[in-house]
Amino acid sequence: MGGLLRFEELVDRIRRYIELRGSGMIPGPPGEKALRNESARMLQEVLVKGEAARGAVMEASGLKERTGRTLLGQLIVEGLLVSDTPKGDVRLGFPIHAAGWFFPDLYPTLSR
Repeated sequence: MGGLLRFEELVDRIRRYIELRGSGMIPGPPGEKALRNESARMLQEVLVKGEAARGAVMEASGLKERTGRTLLGQLIVEGLLVSDTPKGDVRLGFPIHAAGWFFPDLYPTLSR
């Protein structure tokens, strides 16, 4: 199973997904705008910690607080980050629209 998931390469796959979303090469969910490149740093922060406080995730982006908060909200709306409560810690989500990009060996037809 570890060979299929290739966790050591997950950061690169997440970064690539964010780059392609940001450039418009792959669409996000209907009605959502492109993701900023700083999203990759936010997702990486959560990936490394497993779960992180919203403030730490916004800080990892390097953006001003308001912009970081907006971007964090977008990641939550898209399901890339999830939380049990509206103000609680966040963890990675693996929505179907991104699953093929994050785990291409598990969902090979989604990323092509």
